[in-house]
Amino acid sequence: MQRNNIKLKPVLFLLLIISIFAAVTGFYLDLIATRENGGIDLRNRIIGARLLRSGVDPYFFKWDRDTDERFVDPRDYYRNLPVSRVTVPPTLLFLHQILADIPYLFTKYLWLFLQWLMFLIILYIMTAHTREPTRVILILFTGLLYIAGSYIWRLHTDRGQIYIFYVLLMSLSFAFLSGRSNLEYLLGGILAGITAALRFPYLLVFLPFLLGGRWKFIIGGFTGFAMTIAASFFCCDLGNWQMYFKAMKVHELYHLGYIKTVCSKFPAQLVENLDNLEKSLFIHHPDSSIQGIFYRYWKIRIDAETLILVFVTILTVSVLVFLIMGRKKKYSDEIMFLSGINLVFLSEFFLPAFRFAYNNVIWLLPISLQFILVKRWIAFHVLLIILFGIMFVYPVKMKAELLLASDYLILFYCLMTNAYILMKYKLPRPDPIKEV
Repeated sequence: MQRNNIKLKPVLFLLLIISIFAAVTGFYLDLIATRENGGIDLRNRIIGARLLRSGVDPYFFKWDRDTDERFVDPRDYYRNLPVSRVTVPPTLLFLHQILADIPYLFTKYLWLFLQWLMFLIILYIMTAHTREPTRVILILFTGLLYIAGSYIWRLHTDRGQIYIFYVLLMSLSFAFLSGRSNLEYLLGGILAGITAALRFPYLLVFLPFLLGGRWKFIIGGFTGFAMTIAASFFCCDLGNWQMYFKAMKVHELYHLGYIKTVCSKFPAQLVENLDNLEKSLFIHHPDSSIQGIFYRYWKIRIDAETLILVFVTILTVSVLVFLIMGRKKKYSDEIMFLSGINLVFLSEFFLPAFRFAYNNVIWLLPISLQFILVKRWIAFHVLLIILFGIMFVYPVKMKAELLLASDYLILFYCLMTNAYILMKYKLPRPDPIKEV
């Protein structure tokens, strides 16, 4: 192992230098994009928060020429689509209340810097869980090149996306989970529960802990989830939640091609002293959701109920395998956390919604955790990450099919590595992170 590491180190340091250069260049490009474009997904969340505060349903709101500019989303130009572009639940709109009254130009730059800050905190948390330089470099390489240095992050920052916030919360949850005290363990569950209330697929993180009988984490998760849902009622009511779920069904119909949209733009105008709120970077990556792939290539419409049925079937098989494999093993909390994150990663492909490259910031969690937990074949893992993920760094001239293949190969890599860890290894708690 040590001999292999010595051979690897020159290569790893070279990769790290390339990764740092890519990330610094990426930050410069993000500044340019924030200046020239509108942060279109941040804009719709800010408008949603403002509408919610004003007592107006944000999910079926359509603006017109007479609308107050604070509620104008120039990117919402499909006049025959009955829903707005707000697709996040009231819990997340509640958190955006803190940004609702800030001038939007300032909010755009503030959110850019917050995204980068969250990203760096995640890298710090992940690298702090291993003392081996090789693994630290691998985590930095994954984060700096395949996230910050790639088009995944260009799209995320350009559009003002929120996915990095979920990854931050789950990273903090992992950090507390790895602590020694019961309070830290409970806090880890609370943070995971808060994340699940903001984005429901994260509820799957709790499944391995439920199967393993780790009740403190479950109780913490229930507490965090319930508190966040309850907090949303400070700015919304049950009707807003009902409208949210109703709007998601409409978005699914749009995703499946049942609603043929007609672009109907109003004449160009300044909105909050900005004339670029409609602009964004072009998405080179195709929609990688299972629903989107089947409709794009074969015009087969798979409804949400069928997707849920297939996923539940896969989940049931996974649970049975987990129970059989873990019958004589007591898996560590770290391994169960990794398993839960990979379930979330898998579930996102089954959601009845668009899945674009910016969703892949979640890569940072499972890949970093696997670099921490896996002992053997480090060079092999590095090679796989390079081969499977390189197309996301510069996708402009890549064919859509290659980008889709890269997306699913990373998913396959994470699931197979997770399965290997479950079969071959176990970590004794209460020790902190320990190589296995």
